[in-house]
Parts: sequence; C-alpha cells; structure tokens
Amino acid sequence: MNDANLKMKKAIFKKVEEKKANIYEIIRRFVQIPSVTGEEKKAQRYMEELYSLLGLKVEILVPSKKRWFIILAM
Repeated sequence: MNDANLKMKKAIFKKVEEKKANIYEIIRRFVQIPSVTGEEKKAQRYMEELYSLLGLKVEILVPSKKRWFIILAM
C-alpha cells in the first residue's frame, strides 16, 4: 500500500470513529423497521431519507414477482 492510500485509509477510519455513535443509531433504527420480503417500503423510505440528506439521488425499485421467480430459478 502506498503512502497516499495509507493516508486515505487512516482518514476514513478516523471519520468513522468520530461518527461511530451516529452510525450505530442509524443502524439501530434501520433494523427495527419491519422489512420482510414484499414489505420493504418503510425500510426503503428510511434509507431514501438518509441518502437524500446526503445529497444523493435515490430511485426506489419495486421487484416484480416474475423477476423474483427468474432469479430463484437460476
């Protein structure tokens, strides 16, 4: 690993450590949202809100039963 990569890695770990409590809270809230197959909308909306706050564009996709059948059949 070169010096630039090592420096970046250390900077990322430092930021994660600084935000650890916030990260844990986000995960805690997320896992409390019921999201069994076919009923993921509340969990999707939660993540959509978080990503939107970060300025990211979010696209909600709804899988079709036909597509799930194709995936399971592979």
